[in-house]
Amino acid sequence: MAWGYVGEQHCRFTALRDAAGGWGEPAPGCPPVREVRDGGRVTALTVGDHVLPIDLSDPPAADPFGSGPDVPPPTTED
Repeated sequence: MAWGYVGEQHCRFTALRDAAGGWGEPAPGCPPVREVRDGGRVTALTVGDHVLPIDLSDPPAADPFGSGPDVPPPTTED
């Protein structure tokens, strides 16, 4: 999750889910997104330790708000 204020060019803070399903500590800036390539073709993106495959023949159903643990996102003091 990334957040900031309307009109800002980039994210003010980022927090990622950890392996236990909770939220990691907020970090300044946008999430660390990287491309995974096979030859010249992008096959996945990584966001922190999470790998997001791009070419899915049978993609899973997404339920970003209902399937995770009841853990609220982190807060920051600005």
